[in-house]
Amino acid sequence: MLKELLTPEIQELIEKKDWKTIKNVINDWPAADIAEFLKNLSPEDMVILFRLLSREKSTDVFSELEPSDQELLLRSISDEKVKEIIYELSIDDRTELFEELPGNMTQKLINMLSPDERKTSLNILGYPDESVGRLITPDYVAVKPYWKISKALDHIRSRGKDAETINIIYVVDDDWHLLSDYFWVHL
Repeated sequence: MLKELLTPEIQELIEKKDWKTIKNVINDWPAADIAEFLKNLSPEDMVILFRLLSREKSTDVFSELEPSDQELLLRSISDEKVKEIIYELSIDDRTELFEELPGNMTQKLINMLSPDERKTSLNILGYPDESVGRLITPDYVAVKPYWKISKALDHIRSRGKDAETINIIYVVDDDWHLLSDYFWVHL
Protein backbone atom coordinates (compact mmCIF):
# COMPACT_ATOMS: atom_id res chain seq x y z
CA MET A 1 0.00 0.00 0.00
CA LEU A 2 2.72 2.47 0.99
CA LYS A 3 4.71 1.53 -2.11
CA GLU A 4 1.76 2.38 -4.36
CA LEU A 5 1.37 5.75 -2.67
CA LEU A 6 5.06 6.56 -2.99
CA THR A 7 5.62 5.33 -6.55
CA PRO A 8 4.72 8.64 -8.25
CA GLU A 9 6.99 10.50 -5.82
CA ILE A 10 9.84 8.07 -6.47
CA GLN A 11 9.37 8.48 -10.22
CA GLU A 12 9.61 12.25 -9.75
CA LEU A 13 12.79 11.83 -7.66
CA ILE A 14 14.27 9.67 -10.43
CA GLU A 15 13.57 12.42 -12.96
CA LYS A 16 15.27 14.92 -10.62
CA LYS A 17 18.12 12.44 -10.01
CA ASP A 18 17.69 12.85 -6.25
CA TRP A 19 19.47 9.58 -5.49
CA LYS A 20 20.05 10.32 -1.81
CA THR A 21 16.34 10.71 -1.05
CA ILE A 22 15.46 7.65 -3.12
CA LYS A 23 18.06 5.61 -1.27
CA ASN A 24 16.65 6.65 2.11
CA VAL A 25 13.08 5.78 1.06
CA ILE A 26 13.42 2.48 -0.79
CA ASN A 27 15.87 0.83 1.60
CA ASP A 28 13.03 0.76 4.14
CA TRP A 29 10.68 -1.12 1.81
CA PRO A 30 10.33 -4.91 1.93
CA ALA A 31 12.52 -6.69 -0.66
CA ALA A 32 9.51 -8.00 -2.60
CA ASP A 33 8.09 -4.48 -2.97
CA ILE A 34 11.41 -3.12 -4.20
CA ALA A 35 11.70 -5.95 -6.74
CA GLU A 36 8.17 -5.26 -7.95
CA PHE A 37 8.95 -1.56 -8.25
CA LEU A 38 12.24 -2.15 -10.10
CA LYS A 39 10.68 -4.34 -12.76
CA ASN A 40 8.49 -1.41 -13.85
CA LEU A 41 11.48 0.88 -14.44
CA SER A 42 13.61 1.34 -17.51
CA PRO A 43 16.71 -0.88 -17.49
CA GLU A 44 18.93 2.14 -16.80
CA ASP A 45 16.84 3.29 -13.84
CA MET A 46 16.58 -0.28 -12.53
CA VAL A 47 20.37 -0.58 -12.42
CA ILE A 48 20.79 2.82 -10.75
CA LEU A 49 18.20 2.12 -8.07
CA PHE A 50 19.56 -1.36 -7.46
CA ARG A 51 23.00 0.12 -6.84
CA LEU A 52 21.47 2.42 -4.22
CA LEU A 53 20.38 -0.52 -2.09
CA SER A 54 22.33 -1.58 0.99
CA ARG A 55 24.37 -4.76 0.73
CA GLU A 56 21.88 -6.87 2.69
CA LYS A 57 18.86 -5.40 0.94
CA SER A 58 20.36 -5.84 -2.55
CA THR A 59 20.79 -9.58 -2.00
CA ASP A 60 17.22 -9.96 -0.75
CA VAL A 61 15.87 -7.91 -3.65
CA PHE A 62 17.98 -9.81 -6.17
CA SER A 63 16.46 -13.08 -4.94
CA GLU A 64 12.97 -11.68 -5.56
CA LEU A 65 13.62 -10.58 -9.15
CA GLU A 66 12.67 -12.51 -12.27
CA PRO A 67 15.59 -14.32 -13.96
CA SER A 68 15.57 -11.88 -16.90
CA ASP A 69 15.90 -8.93 -14.52
CA GLN A 70 18.63 -10.73 -12.58
CA GLU A 71 20.54 -11.27 -15.81
CA LEU A 72 20.13 -7.61 -16.77
CA LEU A 73 21.56 -6.52 -13.43
CA LEU A 74 24.43 -8.99 -13.57
CA ARG A 75 25.41 -7.67 -16.99
CA SER A 76 25.17 -4.05 -15.80
CA ILE A 77 26.98 -3.96 -12.47
CA SER A 78 30.64 -4.37 -11.59
CA ASP A 79 32.21 -7.79 -11.14
CA GLU A 80 32.92 -6.91 -7.50
CA LYS A 81 29.22 -6.18 -6.84
CA VAL A 82 28.23 -9.36 -8.72
CA LYS A 83 30.64 -11.39 -6.59
CA GLU A 84 29.21 -9.83 -3.44
CA ILE A 85 25.65 -10.73 -4.46
CA ILE A 86 26.56 -14.28 -5.47
CA TYR A 87 28.28 -14.93 -2.12
CA GLU A 88 25.34 -13.54 -0.16
CA LEU A 89 22.74 -15.69 -1.93
CA SER A 90 21.66 -18.89 -0.23
CA ILE A 91 22.92 -21.99 -2.02
CA ASP A 92 19.35 -22.70 -3.21
CA ASP A 93 18.94 -19.22 -4.70
CA ARG A 94 22.41 -19.39 -6.23
CA THR A 95 21.63 -22.75 -7.85
CA GLU A 96 18.33 -21.43 -9.20
CA LEU A 97 20.13 -18.40 -10.64
CA PHE A 98 22.78 -20.57 -12.30
CA GLU A 99 20.04 -22.75 -13.84
CA GLU A 100 18.30 -19.74 -15.39
CA LEU A 101 21.30 -17.92 -16.85
CA PRO A 102 22.97 -18.64 -20.18
CA GLY A 103 25.84 -21.12 -19.87
CA ASN A 104 28.63 -18.61 -20.52
CA MET A 105 27.34 -16.25 -17.83
CA THR A 106 26.88 -19.11 -15.36
CA GLN A 107 30.47 -20.21 -16.01
CA LYS A 108 31.73 -16.67 -15.39
CA LEU A 109 29.86 -16.51 -12.07
CA ILE A 110 31.01 -19.95 -10.96
CA ASN A 111 34.60 -18.92 -11.66
CA MET A 112 34.14 -15.97 -9.26
CA LEU A 113 33.49 -18.37 -6.38
CA SER A 114 36.11 -19.67 -3.98
CA PRO A 115 37.23 -23.27 -4.66
CA ASP A 116 35.01 -24.60 -1.83
CA GLU A 117 31.95 -22.61 -2.93
CA ARG A 118 32.58 -23.57 -6.57
CA LYS A 119 32.80 -27.26 -5.63
CA THR A 120 29.52 -27.05 -3.67
CA SER A 121 27.71 -25.25 -6.49
CA LEU A 122 28.98 -27.62 -9.18
CA ASN A 123 28.10 -30.61 -7.02
CA ILE A 124 24.50 -29.44 -6.64
CA LEU A 125 24.23 -28.46 -10.32
CA GLY A 126 25.41 -31.97 -11.19
CA TYR A 127 22.15 -33.46 -9.95
CA PRO A 128 19.25 -33.74 -12.42
CA ASP A 129 16.61 -31.00 -12.42
CA GLU A 130 13.77 -31.60 -9.95
CA SER A 131 15.83 -34.21 -8.07
CA VAL A 132 16.36 -34.34 -4.31
CA GLY A 133 20.04 -33.52 -4.88
CA ARG A 134 19.06 -30.14 -6.32
CA LEU A 135 16.78 -29.42 -3.38
CA ILE A 136 19.02 -30.47 -0.51
CA THR A 137 21.06 -27.82 1.26
CA PRO A 138 24.62 -28.13 2.49
CA ASP A 139 23.91 -25.38 5.02
CA TYR A 140 22.71 -27.32 8.07
CA VAL A 141 23.76 -27.81 11.68
CA ALA A 142 25.00 -31.14 12.99
CA VAL A 143 26.33 -32.28 16.36
CA LYS A 144 28.21 -35.33 17.64
CA PRO A 145 26.39 -37.78 19.95
CA TYR A 146 29.06 -37.63 22.64
CA TRP A 147 29.19 -33.83 22.91
CA LYS A 148 28.04 -32.27 26.16
CA ILE A 149 24.94 -30.12 25.89
CA SER A 150 26.96 -26.95 26.47
CA LYS A 151 29.31 -27.78 23.56
CA ALA A 152 26.39 -28.68 21.29
CA LEU A 153 24.61 -25.40 22.11
CA ASP A 154 27.79 -23.39 21.51
CA HIS A 155 28.19 -25.15 18.16
CA ILE A 156 24.55 -24.50 17.22
CA ARG A 157 24.90 -20.82 18.14
CA SER A 158 28.08 -20.37 16.12
CA ARG A 159 27.03 -22.37 13.04
CA GLY A 160 23.30 -21.67 13.14
CA LYS A 161 23.56 -18.12 11.91
CA ASP A 162 24.97 -19.38 8.59
CA ALA A 163 22.65 -22.38 8.29
CA GLU A 164 19.67 -22.31 5.98
CA THR A 165 17.60 -24.30 8.43
CA ILE A 166 18.07 -24.27 12.17
CA ASN A 167 14.91 -26.06 13.25
CA ILE A 168 16.49 -29.50 12.70
CA ILE A 169 19.80 -30.50 14.23
CA TYR A 170 21.40 -33.65 12.83
CA VAL A 171 23.46 -36.14 14.86
CA VAL A 172 26.55 -37.30 12.95
CA ASP A 173 29.62 -39.49 13.44
CA ASP A 174 33.24 -38.30 13.37
CA ASP A 175 33.19 -38.31 9.55
CA TRP A 176 30.03 -36.17 9.54
CA HIS A 177 27.80 -39.02 8.31
CA LEU A 178 24.25 -39.03 9.61
CA LEU A 179 23.70 -41.54 12.40
CA SER A 180 20.45 -43.39 11.89
CA ASP A 181 20.55 -44.73 15.46
CA TYR A 182 19.86 -41.23 16.75
CA PHE A 183 16.92 -39.01 16.24
CA TRP A 184 17.54 -35.51 15.03
CA VAL A 185 16.15 -32.77 17.17
CA HIS A 186 13.26 -30.66 15.92
CA LEU A 187 13.47 -27.25 17.55
